[in-house]
Amino acid sequence: MPPKINHSSYNLYKKPSKDGLPVWYARFWDEVSQRYAVTRSTGVEAEGKRERKPEADQMARKMLGDIKFRVTLGDMLFTDFLLDFWREDSKYAREHALVYKKPLSGAYIRVARGSIILYAVSYYKFNKMVLDDLTPAAIRDWMTWAAEKGLSGKRINTVFEAMRVAVRWAYMREEIKHNPFALIKKAYHESRERGILTPQEAVKIIGLEGFEPHRKLVVLLGLLCGMRCGEIRGLQWGDIDVEGRMIDLRHNYVANDGLKGPKAGSSRKIPLADSVLTLVSVVKGRSLWHDDGDFVFANDTEREKPRSPIYFRYSLELILIEIKVTKDMQVARNFTLHGLRHTFVTLGRLSGIPDLVIQALAGHKSSAMMEHYSHASQVIDFDEARKRLESFKDSAKRV
Repeated sequence: MPPKINHSSYNLYKKPSKDGLPVWYARFWDEVSQRYAVTRSTGVEAEGKRERKPEADQMARKMLGDIKFRVTLGDMLFTDFLLDFWREDSKYAREHALVYKKPLSGAYIRVARGSIILYAVSYYKFNKMVLDDLTPAAIRDWMTWAAEKGLSGKRINTVFEAMRVAVRWAYMREEIKHNPFALIKKAYHESRERGILTPQEAVKIIGLEGFEPHRKLVVLLGLLCGMRCGEIRGLQWGDIDVEGRMIDLRHNYVANDGLKGPKAGSSRKIPLADSVLTLVSVVKGRSLWHDDGDFVFANDTEREKPRSPIYFRYSLELILIEIKVTKDMQVARNFTLHGLRHTFVTLGRLSGIPDLVIQALAGHKSSAMMEHYSHASQVIDFDEARKRLESFKDSAKRV
């Protein structure tokens, strides 16, 4: 059981009312549950030079004696439940990390919490609704309200998912009696497919001479190795076996979280094509730091950190311009660094590599194929895969 924390009996904060004027709210601390468990409006509008905070404080003190702390999760104010759920030290986060050994990234939690603060806490109906009173109708009304506010389908779905995950977790623990999200469809969102390079464009990039080697290596690691941006950022010299012509992919660098394991546990071995291997030697010769624990793309001023994500995205933009794919064309075709993984899959198929091998090399792990992927590295002929991937250039000439 976590140690008790000494807290003030309440704290004050402002929240916009339905008519747009900010009102002082009080959040009251429950010693038993060790959290701020009850939230009430003081009815005092925040206006004037001191925003009437002393009046709100006086009102909160009067309310303190009448506060009765609820004993069930379902009695908790819906928005308070969401804010409590999306914390890095919440029960949900600790369960993921300790029980399932799959810690949630801080970035993921911050995006979810930020979405809740911006677009759920500000919805007036949710501010007065306890979790047990949440209904499909209330959720649908919120979706309409969000759309009227100008939120895109994609953004609505981001907030929807943050709410749905939290409520479903409570339902699966049988702490609430129903899951109002179960039968609700997400908002319409027309997603764009990520752009992929044509085989001819890939050949041009591989054959480029005189291009800055660090930036070209960034692109080839995505194009010919299927690596994610975080995996490229997290790549260390100790992960590269030059003699064995292989990358032992074990790291992923995540913004604000630092060095972690690859996404979805997708540690894997990746064969190095000749063009990648040659660049690795050039880049290492020009790098300031070469120890096994040093980043291949280390920050010039901070040895313990890789370069920023902007560097990697800009590397793709520059190399595409070099092969006459303008910025306007890149936007129209929706090119991203992650799209190079899609190109990698296409090139692999063009080269005749079996889908199971391609998926294992790229680290794709669907639940349906998990068992197959977990054994794939034991049977892959890496030399054959390397030869086939390098041979796609001949196939490209015939397309």
